[in-house]
Amino acid sequence: MRETTPLSRQLCRAGPGFCVKDFCVKRRWDFRKSTIPVWRRNTRRRNTQQGLRLEGNTELWAGLGYAYAVSGQAGEAHKVLDELKDISTHRYVAPYNVAVVYAGLGNKDAAFAWLDRAYADRSYLLAVYLNTDERLDSLRSDNRFQEIRRRMKLP
Repeated sequence: MRETTPLSRQLCRAGPGFCVKDFCVKRRWDFRKSTIPVWRRNTRRRNTQQGLRLEGNTELWAGLGYAYAVSGQAGEAHKVLDELKDISTHRYVAPYNVAVVYAGLGNKDAAFAWLDRAYADRSYLLAVYLNTDERLDSLRSDNRFQEIRRRMKLP
């Protein structure tokens, strides 16, 4: 286990087992692989919202927006999209994170537009997670997904 930071200690107090992507607190929680089952619990959602207030991590915002979207709370997902767009006015927000929320909402055209932006930005998130992120499963059967993979020369 890594040494904890002041932020990770605050998050640890937020709830048992809560972990922000790069801060190992009690156990690792991979937002990309455990989003749907974990997010259905209100406790986890509240803990993540507290983590967002503490850190403002846009990957966490994307996870929260996706969770809202797939749990039928489209209005809340759109609020997260608004927040991501607001954050982008004063610092960089990876287009991949916005694409994830749109994928959860089932808006394939917007998701692909943001994935194309991620490709244009040479986003490392796209290179690392495009083939493995389960949140993009709804896009995999679309020819545009295969085209992005082809352009990136991914297997």
